Amino acid sequence: MITIKDFIAEEVNNNIRNAILITIEQGKALNKYNDELVFNRYSLEFLFQQNVVIIYDDIFTEYDPLKITLDEFLKAISNC
Repeated sequence: MITIKDFIAEEVNNNIRNAILITIEQGKALNKYNDELVFNRYSLEFLFQQNVVIIYDDIFTEYDPLKITLDEFLKAISNC
């Protein structure tokens, strides 16, 4: 099972955090429906209209993603 801690530990550094925040800000500002970021192991799918982030582990659990609210996601990456 995917956890937000695993994603942060493996993928998030200052540059990645900034890229994620820019993607979210632009998505909201442009009123996009969705957007996606792909990393080494994980992929993020942002569903802006639903205020949701889906984290996929592309190696092991492609069919069992973690789905959390955008606010929970932002709080988690801000605290790392």
